[in-house]
This record gives sequence, structure tokens and C-alpha cells, in this order.
Amino acid sequence: MLANLLASLGINATTGIQFLIFVVVYVFLSQLLFKPYFQAYLERKSRTVGSQDQAERIVAATEELETVYQEKARKFSDSYKRIYDQSRSEALHEHDRLVAEARLRAKAIVEDTRTKVAQEVEKARVAMAAEAPQVSQAIVAKLTGKEM
Repeated sequence: MLANLLASLGINATTGIQFLIFVVVYVFLSQLLFKPYFQAYLERKSRTVGSQDQAERIVAATEELETVYQEKARKFSDSYKRIYDQSRSEALHEHDRLVAEARLRAKAIVEDTRTKVAQEVEKARVAMAAEAPQVSQAIVAKLTGKEM
């Protein structure tokens, strides 16, 4: 009955040989072809997953370093701004002081010069007043043609 069933399915004595050939070819292909490709696939997968994990760690470290950098840059900027503002304020106060000092000196020089000019004008007026009679006599003498 089993023999009839196998014969009706088309299974005969060559099936064992075909199975043996299949096993030999399978072992041959699995060892020489599939196994190296599978190992390469596993290696590529481990490198990809490892690289992906490493890339995620690097990105996290980069973000942390960027945060630290921004904090330090902010502190440096604040420090620089504070020093700059302080120096600018001191420079403005010094500038105002020097300008006020220069104005006082200029005012004193102007007043001194005005006083000197007024004195010179007064001296010139006195000198002219003293010379006026002589000059007028010389003019009259020239016009009249007589010497006095």
C-alpha cells in the first residue's frame, strides 16, 4: 500500500538519489556561497548599527559641546561687554573732564587777550590823543604851504 501510494505520487528509487544530490548541492552552496554572503551581511549590519549608534553618540556629544560653547561664549560676551562699557564710561568721563578743562583755559585765554587788547586800544588812544595836535599842525602846514 505504501508502495502504491509512492508510485501514485511519482516517487521512485531515483528520489533518494535526487535527495542526496540536493543535500550535497545545498551543503556546497551554503558553505561556499551563502555562508560568506551571510557573514558579510551580518558584518555590514553590525557596522551599520554600530556606526549608527556611534553617530548618535557623536551627535549627542556635539550638541553637549555646542551647549557648553554657547554658555562660555555668552559669559565671555557678557564679560567683554561689561569691560567695554566700563572703559567707555571712564573714557567719556575723562573726555568731559578734559573738555571742561580746555574750555576753562580757553575762556581764561580769551579774557586775558580781551584785557590786553583793551589795554592796547587804550594806549593807542592815549598815544593818538597825544599826537593829534602835532598831526593836525602838520596837515594844516601842508595844506597852507606854511610851516608853523
